Amino acid sequence: MVNDSFLSVAGNKAQSLVNLLQIKEKEADTAVLSVGKHDIHLASGGTVRIKCPVHFGPLEDVPVVFEPKENGMWSEGLEVRELLNRIRAGSSSRIIVPVCNQTQRGIALCKRAELGTVQLFQSVTPLPFGK
Repeated sequence: MVNDSFLSVAGNKAQSLVNLLQIKEKEADTAVLSVGKHDIHLASGGTVRIKCPVHFGPLEDVPVVFEPKENGMWSEGLEVRELLNRIRAGSSSRIIVPVCNQTQRGIALCKRAELGTVQLFQSVTPLPFGK
């Protein structure tokens, strides 16, 4: 059926296109966040705000939730927390992820270390918080 729809495209290339679209469709609402091109050094007891690029394609201003990787490749004593944020409209945006060093020594977070994933949400509704 794919080959019939794309007469000018070779059969194996048409199937590759379908496979690519299926992969993109499955992952359309999730993106992986990682440390940039350089190691990040955290002083003892300090917190560093890491700017992570997020690429979802053309979007409106939408809420996202960041979930840290369960078995992260970072040192014992580093804390990466979940957070709720918004990404700006456009094909790419940045999210700032705070990373805390709870040890008594300085720690280096390796470049390109995966911090976690970001997931898109349609909307966020605040609930009243009472006594």
